[in-house]
Amino acid sequence: MENIKLSDDFWQAQKAVEGIKQSVDAYNHSVSEINKQIDIRKNEIKSADVAIVRNDIVMLKARKRRFEQDAKELCEAYSKACDSKRTLEQKKNQVKSDLDTYTENIFTNYEAKINKLLENFGAGFRITETKRSYLGGTASSHYQIKINNVSVDLGDTSSSWAIPSFRNTLSAGDKSTLALAFFIAKLETDSKLSEKIIVLDDPFSSLDRSRRTCTKQIICKLTQKAKQVIVMSHDPNFLKIIWDSSNKTETKPLQLSRLGQNSTITEWDIVKETREEYHRNHSLLSEYCYNGSGDRVNVARTIRPLLEQYIRFIFPGHFSETEWLGDFIGKIRKAQSGSPLVSAQPILDELDAVNDYSKRYHHDTNPAYEKELIDDMELQSYSRRALELVGGF
Repeated sequence: MENIKLSDDFWQAQKAVEGIKQSVDAYNHSVSEINKQIDIRKNEIKSADVAIVRNDIVMLKARKRRFEQDAKELCEAYSKACDSKRTLEQKKNQVKSDLDTYTENIFTNYEAKINKLLENFGAGFRITETKRSYLGGTASSHYQIKINNVSVDLGDTSSSWAIPSFRNTLSAGDKSTLALAFFIAKLETDSKLSEKIIVLDDPFSSLDRSRRTCTKQIICKLTQKAKQVIVMSHDPNFLKIIWDSSNKTETKPLQLSRLGQNSTITEWDIVKETREEYHRNHSLLSEYCYNGSGDRVNVARTIRPLLEQYIRFIFPGHFSETEWLGDFIGKIRKAQSGSPLVSAQPILDELDAVNDYSKRYHHDTNPAYEKELIDDMELQSYSRRALELVGGF
C-alpha cells in the first residue's frame, strides 16, 4: 500500500476535533454532577417541612429588603438609636452609682448626727439601718428605731397596733424629740444657713428638763449661725432660759395679744411674766385647798414647780436650770456652815415628804406618771403643806 502523507491542515483539524471532544466530555461531566445535585435537592425537597421552607423564603426576602435604600436608612437610624440608648444607660448607671455613694455618705453622716442629738437629749432610743430606696422612681430613705437594742420598723397607718412600730413605741415627747433631731441635723448641714430665717414652734413641747436645757443650747447656737431665729412656745420659763443665754441687744421677746376679734404682736416683759408664774401657781394651789376648784392633775403637777420657784427666789444663783427639787434638797442637805442654804435645813424633812409625793406626777421621775391615781384628800393635804412651806422659814 502506498503511504499517504497527511497535510498539516489535517493534523490541525484532528487536533481541533480532539479539543472539542475534551470540552464536550468536560461539559457532560459537569452536567452529570449538576444532575446529581439536582437529584439530591429533589430528594431534600420531598422530605422538607413546608413551614420551614416558607420561613426560609421570608428570611431571604427580609435580607433582600434589608439592603434596599429606604430600609438601609431605617436600619442605620435604629442602630444609632441603640448606640444612644447604650450611652444613656451607661450614664444612668454611673449617675446611680454616684448617687448611691453620695446617699451612703449622707445617710451615714445624718444618722450619726441624729443619734448624737438624741444622745444629748437623753432619749432612750436611736435610729438604725438607714437605707435608700428608688421605689416608684423617687429617691427616699427608710430607717428603724432601736429601743433597748431592739430594732422596730417604722410601719404606717395600716400597721397593726399589736405589732411594735413608730406610732405605738414612742411617746409624744419622744416623737417630738426625734422630729427636732432630724430638723437640727438638716440645719447643721445647710451651707446657706447664714441666709435662712429659722422658725421653731414649741420645740420643747412635752419634753423633760434635760431635753429642755439641751434644746436651749442648740437654739442659742443657731442664733449665731442663722440670719434670724424665731422661737414660739407656750412655756414662758423655757423662753426665759433662752432669753437669759441670749445677747439682749439682738433678742426681742414678743407675744400675741388679743385686739378685739383679732390678734396682734406686742412687746412682752419676759422677766415680769416669769416672776408672776410663781403667783399663778400659788393661786392654783390655794384655790384647790380652800375652794376645791381646779383640775387635780394640774394641781398635783404644780406643787413641785411652786417649791422650786420659791427656793430659787430665796437662794438666787445656787441652782442651775437643769436641777430640780430633788437636787435642791441634796444641796441643802450637804450645805456647810457659812452657806446661805444652811438656813433651809430645818425644813428638809418636810421638803422631802412633799417632794416624794409630787414626783409621782412628773415624767422625769416616774415614767408611769400618767397612770397615777390622785386622791382628793391626799392632794389637798400635800398642797396645803407646800403652801405652808413657801409661807416662809
